[in-house]
Amino acid sequence: MEIRIGVVFHPGEIVVDTDETADDIQAKVDEVMADDDRVLWLTDKQGNRVGVPGERIAFVHLESSTSGKTVGFAR
Repeated sequence: MEIRIGVVFHPGEIVVDTDETADDIQAKVDEVMADDDRVLWLTDKQGNRVGVPGERIAFVHLESSTSGKTVGFAR
């Protein structure tokens, strides 16, 4: 599952590729967004951890790993 997180006052996105399910991620985001003093912690497939303060999250986009990404000129 690929997760894209928009951060307030930051032009780019944080992208995390994880083995967690969409439901697990959504539950974590809902919990963090309920209290701005919390931090959203995610672990990628290599075991690296990324933390984003709840008060700085602009959006979260969850993309399934089976969405059919293409390489090169393939459509």
